Amino acid sequence: VIGLRDHRRKRKDRHVLVLDYGNGSVRAFSGSMDGTVRAWDLLQQASAHSQVVLEIEDGFEPISIDGVHNDSTRSWKLYVNGSRLNDRPFEVMVRKGDVTAFRYE
Repeated sequence: VIGLRDHRRKRKDRHVLVLDYGNGSVRAFSGSMDGTVRAWDLLQQASAHSQVVLEIEDGFEPISIDGVHNDSTRSWKLYVNGSRLNDRPFEVMVRKGDVTAFRYE
């Protein structure tokens, strides 16, 4: 496994992860991991290699990313290729070239 690195452009041969903090601040990462991986794996790799502070609850749902906590009106939502998913990140499989995003909204 190669750690995710900050990136500025989408590449079809890499996994892409975007963290959108809902305030105009966005961090993006890309990395090469073998085959299909879980959306959770991308978030975990960003945490391990890029100083992303992650707090989770049961089911591997993020409750806080870099100090931005879920509250009664906003929370971290999972998107893959622009489509919002209601599945848990551990349940969602993504391929190289997919853009996986966690958006605070």
